[in-house]
Parts: sequence; C-alpha cells; structure tokens
Amino acid sequence: MSISREEVRRVAALARLRFEGADEEAIADDMARIVDYVRRLEEVDTEGVEPLAHVLGLVNDPAEDAARPSMDRGTALKEAPGTAGPYFLFPRVIGDGGEAP
Repeated sequence: MSISREEVRRVAALARLRFEGADEEAIADDMARIVDYVRRLEEVDTEGVEPLAHVLGLVNDPAEDAARPSMDRGTALKEAPGTAGPYFLFPRVIGDGGEAP
C-alpha cells in the first residue's frame, strides 16, 4: 500500500509533528510498511485463541493502604531545591500550549 504525502501531513498534524521534503517521503514509506505488516497480521488464524491483556499473566497486587504520620513542613521544605515561604519552588515543566517545534 502506498501512503501519500498528504496523508503523512494529516497524521503529522494530528500528532503535532512537522516533517519536510525527504522526511515526508521516508515517513510515508515507513507508514506503508507498518500498514502492510498489520494487514499480514490480520491473515493469521486466531480462531479459538483467547484474548489476553498481557503475555505474562501478571496480577496487580497493591499494598494495603495504611495511615501513617507525614513529614512536617519544615523538614520537607529544608530538602527542597527552592522555596518561597511555605511553598516549594521548581522549574516550569508544562509548556505554554503553543505549537510543537
């Protein structure tokens, strides 16, 4: 299957990515190979195969919740990289919502 540059641009826009020139062509080729591989997987006979969420059969076994005393504010703030009165200071980690680079 071939993927057009327009399809690459549409998927890139949805993912907030930007590709140019040769990159678009390379991404189109990669996407076409992925779609072809998924089509091959659809041909596999799965009749009678039970669906599963994880191949290892893991079980979520959370620890019991138990109330315990918390650290006092002074000790917590003493360990902080920066403070402003009774608050922690830390570098901004959330973007301004602008366009993706």
